[in-house]
Amino acid sequence: MGAMDEAIRLHHMLVRKLLAKYHGYESATEGDAFIMGFHTAGDALQFATDLQESLLTQPWPRELLEYHLVTTTWAKVRERAFVARR
Repeated sequence: MGAMDEAIRLHHMLVRKLLAKYHGYESATEGDAFIMGFHTAGDALQFATDLQESLLTQPWPRELLEYHLVTTTWAKVRERAFVARR
């Protein structure tokens, strides 16, 4: 199995695991893209946040991480309080 095949497998496995956790459903996939839905906007937001954090800790194939166009980028995000308004 190639590095990209393994990366896609890891990605899909993680997305599907988190979909179940946050009560989402998968409508379709193409490549690494998913069409999905959630019962509430809160579920969708929690899914997206958890997915982004979890992608950082996946055991990505070494061959992929050592590819010359791949680089690690870190961003410092200021913490802000968010108040939803109707």
